[in-house]
Amino acid sequence: KLETLNIDYIAINNKLWNLTHLLWLLIKMKYKLDQHNFEILQSILPIAGQNNEISEGWEEQIESALVYVLRTCLAKSKKDKKISQHKIGKIRDINKVIRHIKIVCDRLEKGQRFSDNPVFD
Repeated sequence: KLETLNIDYIAINNKLWNLTHLLWLLIKMKYKLDQHNFEILQSILPIAGQNNEISEGWEEQIESALVYVLRTCLAKSKKDKKISQHKIGKIRDINKVIRHIKIVCDRLEKGQRFSDNPVFD
């Protein structure tokens, strides 16, 4: 039984690794990111742990990175840049992370970039 679980873990880990790479490439091509912005994207949405192994808290790390870029380089206004406490606890619903990925993509679609200052109204 342990061997079966280990095989399943490796398969899931490989799928996550491949999906992360695919997401990187799709975002890079769709929003025409330059190399510097692509590298920032890779740091925001990292591969799951060292040696491509899923690490505990991986979802929380991504969530905190997404919230950080949405409040700094991808902020829509000066009001959005106001630093406030955002508690990152154990992720119980992955939809929150998905929603933040969608918001990042929406802002990239509108021309904002990680390495450029956003345009304020």
